[in-house]
Amino acid sequence: MAIRQSGSTQVSCIWRDRENDYRCALSVLGKRRGVQYVGAPRHLTASVDAPSAYTEAARAAISFALNDGMLDESDVAWGEDGPRISVGRR
Repeated sequence: MAIRQSGSTQVSCIWRDRENDYRCALSVLGKRRGVQYVGAPRHLTASVDAPSAYTEAARAAISFALNDGMLDESDVAWGEDGPRISVGRR
């Protein structure tokens, strides 16, 4: 499991080998907002369990959650290229 943070949003991602996807649970200030399932990228530049792969899965989960209305833009820290992601604490 990997935890990523963006603003007040925390994303906990787990690689699911059988399903070939990441299960990303999203919460804001400790309150669970939902789960997003993110498929593995078609062109991997690293293994599916590499730290950079989890970061990209968290970024995608945040984007999907914003689109689905699970998150508000104010819940996320923004950078030049979209959501700013950092490694979260367990």
